[in-house]
Amino acid sequence: MWKRSARLAVRVYDVWGTYTCLLADCADSRGTRIAYDHGTLEPMAPSCNHAHVADVLADVVKAVAAAQGLDVVPAGSTTCKREDVERGFAPDASCSLQHAAAVREHITIDLDVLPMWSACP
Repeated sequence: MWKRSARLAVRVYDVWGTYTCLLADCADSRGTRIAYDHGTLEPMAPSCNHAHVADVLADVVKAVAAAQGLDVVPAGSTTCKREDVERGFAPDASCSLQHAAAVREHITIDLDVLPMWSACP
């Protein structure tokens, strides 16, 4: 029987530069995610079950928002990254509720332009 392995984390120098290069290299890879937190890179490959649970939870959020009459803009696994706080990640699913109208106008989300997304670490 397979046992789940320990979490893999890698520490390198010029981590932010390495992180942004890895994001660019993996841009076309739907199954690879890379998180960055204060100098630690964490590569991830979510399982099929993980993706299923994420889809169900996203559907629940959208259904509740619709029932409450809230405007919602789905953003999928949009990468949130900010060098000034040394963090970056790609959630399994994300959306904007409070600032949906402002976000809807943008093709890409720049955290310097859209500070309401600053909740992304």
